[in-house]
Amino acid sequence: MANIYPYGCFTHAVVRSIPESFGKSAEGGEGFQTDLAKAQRQMGVLTGALRQKVGLQLIEIPAVSELPESWRIEDIAVIQGDTALITRPFKQQRRAEAEAVRRVLNELKLTVVEMGDEEGGSGGATLEGSDVLFTGKEFFVGISKHTNHRGAEVLADTFK
Repeated sequence: MANIYPYGCFTHAVVRSIPESFGKSAEGGEGFQTDLAKAQRQMGVLTGALRQKVGLQLIEIPAVSELPESWRIEDIAVIQGDTALITRPFKQQRRAEAEAVRRVLNELKLTVVEMGDEEGGSGGATLEGSDVLFTGKEFFVGISKHTNHRGAEVLADTFK
């Protein structure tokens, strides 16, 4: 498939609902003070704007209480054109979030590339999508506690 989704022409958005466990960290402790009802209202405003003002078709993945940070769906995949890279989040507990996202991306008929595990071809790479910026021509990757150099290399190799 040769770039059937050119940059800047979006038709879909994938979102995930806010779980009841919102505000807890992936490690199971309390992450920060939150207002669940307010977060859910704000998500409703966001999804409404994406539908009505931007005209996108939304694909909504249901919330899972066991995955408190799963609403931060941008960390799980980086998509450009017809290729999607399933990332490898730094926190082991967040890696389970990828299953539902992978299923949706496959249903959209994207070419799905997996970063894999430490023993695989990714060699200990970690990458979170929120550390990635795409300008339309090039990717910038912020190296952080959640994204390492190897993760940036895997992204570069994927989108050559």
